[in-house]
Amino acid sequence: MITTEMLNRRFEAFAAACQLAGICPPAGHRWGLDKGSKLYGRAYRVFWVNLSTGGHHSPGSMFDFLGMTKAEAYEALGQRLTVLWAVANNQAPSCEPVEPAEYLDGIETARNVTK
Repeated sequence: MITTEMLNRRFEAFAAACQLAGICPPAGHRWGLDKGSKLYGRAYRVFWVNLSTGGHHSPGSMFDFLGMTKAEAYEALGQRLTVLWAVANNQAPSCEPVEPAEYLDGIETARNVTK
């Protein structure tokens, strides 16, 4: 069973990996995770939050929809992380390859890719 904490940790690793791969929110925005509800027909989605207005903006079709359940969202973020880590490892050939963040401490791993 996927817990909210597990999903949040994977999302933080996803946001950090996006930053390393050069996929950054526009100025004045940050990454956000919309919590879904299968009962109410709301999907889990990744978006950019405007820090001044609180408005949500889709970062594009590759990242937007994650699924209708926590498990689907967790799996979708894992698939995206696999791609992002491959990009990050390819962009930093002088570094040791890193494991996907969910197997290690996600944020620290993301920070260490550029060292």
